[in-house]
Amino acid sequence: MPRFTPHGALLLAACTAPMLSCADCDRSGCERLGELATPGDTGVSGVVAAQSDVVADGCQECPMGEATLTLWRVDAAVTNAADAAATLAEREADVTENVSGQYSRALEPGAYLLCVRPRCIGLTITAGETLTVNVKRLDGPVSFFVGAPSVAGFQENPGLEVGY
Repeated sequence: MPRFTPHGALLLAACTAPMLSCADCDRSGCERLGELATPGDTGVSGVVAAQSDVVADGCQECPMGEATLTLWRVDAAVTNAADAAATLAEREADVTENVSGQYSRALEPGAYLLCVRPRCIGLTITAGETLTVNVKRLDGPVSFFVGAPSVAGFQENPGLEVGY
C-alpha cells in the first residue's frame, strides 16, 4: 500500500490550489455580453456586467452588475462626443432607470442617446426590433456591446466619452 507523506500532501495542495481558486470565479456577466436579447417589444434590452479590475489566481470576476441608464430621444443619430455632450447639457434625460442584471425598455422607433456614466452611445431603434445593448462596467470605464437580429455578431464599443 502506498504511503502518503507530508511532502506528498504539500505537493498535492500546491497542484490543486490553482484549480480550486477559480472554482468560485463569477464570470456570469461577461459570459452574457455576446448574447442577443430575447426579441420582444420595439426598444432596447440587455445585460449589465461588472468586470473587476483585479485578477487573482487567474480569475478576473465579472458578475452581473448594476447601472443607471439614461436615455434621450434625439432628432438624428449621435456620432461624436461634442454632440453627445451638447444633448446632455441642453436638457434632462427622457428616461432614467436604475437596472440590475438584465433590463428591457420599450421605446418608439427613432434615434436615441443612451448613457451610462461616463460614456454614451448613439442608437437607432427600428420598428418591430429589439436592439440589444449589453453594458460592461469596469470600475469607472464603460463599454457597450450592441447587436440586433438583423446584424451578425457583437463588437465592443467604448462609446463616446462625455464625462458627465
